[in-house]
Amino acid sequence: MARNDFTLSNTTKARAVKFTACGGDLYQLQDTASVLDIKNQLSARLHQLTAILSMVTGEDFETFNCNADENKENFLWGCSMLAEECRELARYIDKATSDKPIQNAEESRVGAQAGMEALQAIEILGDSCGHHPDDGSEMSMYEYWNYHDAAVEKMLQAAGIHSSYLSGFLATIAEYVMLTNSCGGVPNLQVWKPEAAMSPEEKEISRAAFDMEVKGISA
Repeated sequence: MARNDFTLSNTTKARAVKFTACGGDLYQLQDTASVLDIKNQLSARLHQLTAILSMVTGEDFETFNCNADENKENFLWGCSMLAEECRELARYIDKATSDKPIQNAEESRVGAQAGMEALQAIEILGDSCGHHPDDGSEMSMYEYWNYHDAAVEKMLQAAGIHSSYLSGFLATIAEYVMLTNSCGGVPNLQVWKPEAAMSPEEKEISRAAFDMEVKGISA
């Protein structure tokens, strides 16, 4: 069974959607609807809502504002219903994908092997203590951070397609494993902040401080 071909019947019963004016069981998602079907509907509704809202932004807002209050209220009500439909569709997609059971044991084994390879790459970087794993020559800080980013990316690639939330989760684990295997030892989780949780500005400052600390030690 393809990744996006499983249906709601695999995960949850067909249920009503509540975005309608009556808020009742006027419409429902059929248990034969696939996640791909719901994604296509969600994409269509989002494009429609974007197009509609573009007509009341910028200079076009003045034209919209000249309409009768009842017309404006109904227009915004329609936009609100579209947005609510999108929210409900997204909820069903999350429910279906989070509850999907592992159906392919071979795929699971391949994923486990990819995870091991990612951990091995991270361990090699940690054990290097700032030296090239192949010949033992000292790394420049530029090379070190390249190796660092490559090791984290290896973990993310091993996980395959995933959400931004899971990306941050996996990147944090990758950084922790790498630091635990490095000369610096186990990080203090009470004060340590992984780069995955930093803003670009915080990441730049943190790396600069680390570089200065390393240069001070080696001096």
